[in-house]
Amino acid sequence: GADGAISAVRRLLQWEDPTRLARLLEVITPEISNDSHQDAAGEAYFDFHEMSEGLQGYYWDFPMQLDGKACVNRGVFDSRFLPHPNRPSHRAILDAALQRRGLDRKDYQLKSHPIRWFDPATPLSREGVLLVGDAAGTDPFLGEGIAFALGYGRPAAETIHHGFKEGDLSFSDYKRNLMSERIFRHLRLRRRLARFAYSPRAAWVTDSLWGLTRFVSRLTPWSDPSFQPLLGKRAQRYLQ
Repeated sequence: GADGAISAVRRLLQWEDPTRLARLLEVITPEISNDSHQDAAGEAYFDFHEMSEGLQGYYWDFPMQLDGKACVNRGVFDSRFLPHPNRPSHRAILDAALQRRGLDRKDYQLKSHPIRWFDPATPLSREGVLLVGDAAGTDPFLGEGIAFALGYGRPAAETIHHGFKEGDLSFSDYKRNLMSERIFRHLRLRRRLARFAYSPRAAWVTDSLWGLTRFVSRLTPWSDPSFQPLLGKRAQRYLQ
């Protein structure tokens, strides 16, 4: 089953679990430059401020090309890794971020995508069937999908090859083969990070880290005006 986050294979096997689906909204806009905001060519921007309002994720601006033209992919990711009594509106967060950039969401096509995050407690195989990629699960912390989806390839292929060789298509060793791969050790780390970062008790830690970053920046050459032209525009604004 390599059929995406909303996997028909998973659903037919009755392994569906909607509680493990992250959400994201996105639009694609041209690059902009105005008095209040300027897209820095080639730079990605991630904003975690809305975590204080219950968002378990971030807003992003990510440079891309569409039909040979420079564009920016803008969106909101919500992991939904932990239960939350008052989840914020993704659309409201996206609308506000776009308005700060002088943009109106209604002028662009809005796209919505689910992301299934990995849970080691869920089954990934049974007799004659195994799940890979987004159908099996990816990163619950930042929503990274491509690297982990590709990471399923080798252990899945080896499991299938071994099954045919031994005449045993139970695939009972599939999950163990996955977890022995280095990339899935990173996935377990991402799960721990999500559990910590998106918990209410983490707010004071992240605030303290950002404050420490500002303090350290004052003690480095980065705060020297002669050095700042070497930085990106957003970094210069941050140091101000």
